[in-house]
Amino acid sequence: MSRPHVVFLVNNPRFFLSHRLPLAQEALRSGYRVSVVAPPWEGYDEISRLGFSVFPIFMDRKSVNPLKELQIIKSLYKALQFLQPDILHNFTIKPVIYGTLVGRFLKVPQIINTMTGLGYVFNRHGLRGFFLRAVVGILYRWAFSSASVQVIFQNRDDRRFFLKKRWVSKEQSRVILGSGVDAQKFSPRPQPPFPPVKILFVGRLMKDKGVSELVQAVSLLKQKGYEVELWLVGPHNEGNPTDIPLGQLKTWEQEEFIHWFGEQQDVRPFIEKTHIFCLPSYREGLPLSLLEAAACARPLVATHVPGCREVVISGQNGFLAEPRNSHDLALQLQKLVEDELLRQRMGEASRQRVEALFVKEKVVAETLDLYHPQEIKKAA
Repeated sequence: MSRPHVVFLVNNPRFFLSHRLPLAQEALRSGYRVSVVAPPWEGYDEISRLGFSVFPIFMDRKSVNPLKELQIIKSLYKALQFLQPDILHNFTIKPVIYGTLVGRFLKVPQIINTMTGLGYVFNRHGLRGFFLRAVVGILYRWAFSSASVQVIFQNRDDRRFFLKKRWVSKEQSRVILGSGVDAQKFSPRPQPPFPPVKILFVGRLMKDKGVSELVQAVSLLKQKGYEVELWLVGPHNEGNPTDIPLGQLKTWEQEEFIHWFGEQQDVRPFIEKTHIFCLPSYREGLPLSLLEAAACARPLVATHVPGCREVVISGQNGFLAEPRNSHDLALQLQKLVEDELLRQRMGEASRQRVEALFVKEKVVAETLDLYHPQEIKKAA
């Protein structure tokens, strides 16, 4: 009697390790055979050592070239035809769309899609952005037209948006809050000495993450005489249209109060050495970086956008600023910069909110509940 086979389709194997690993490990412990399909990566041995089969495919997550898109679909078809999954779980826009369409063609018994946000396509302006959104909308509606396809949203706003567009039905969709955070690994940390008050950003260095507004906001606080520093932790890569150019990052680094540490495997030391966590993104699914900082008892400043407002309750565990508004962002940061007791109180509230809603055990259990359709049980 063979074990049911779950295939995870992701566009970045690093994000499988950082965001999907607890779910995959629990599926393995629950008796499933687990494979990972993703673009080539030099660190695949790390995934294999954890007990997962790895199948590399061609995947260019930034391309809109039709020939490259056809190459992705062909590569994905070969992989899924070979692997023959019982359950196909797709993450992010291209794996969701192409994985669902190919999976349906191959008659995969169950297809689950996790929407980790809407992606930069839905933040783009102009004719090109309008055209891309129209095409993506048609593909979503086509991909999700089967009742056997299930869709997980990480926040309520995204689900409402898809329902309004009629890209998905109520019956086939649900909200599961994020990827879950390891509340033991990310445990409460005492506030470090000050001044200066250190503000931390962790994430990809992109305009859509509000990095430019954050730099401007901290500059405004410096102009007002506050002793503050901005710590940026995250990779630089130019390929996404909204990536911050390397030259701009180097220019920012020339300011004595801005420090860029690049990509880090473990962000806990940076959370421990800073006082406030800030993510002024334009839109999110449900950001793991906010949850990790909250679990470490840090007060949060984010933007009033989908995903962020699921984590930050303004006035309780932090503050929400208007997106794309550096002046309002500076005002919200200022409230925490000038009040040590407020930082302490809101940090404690952050930890309590994580323990109530966002621990990985809760999120993983809710997701695995979807992995038990009757046809899979009978087959097993």
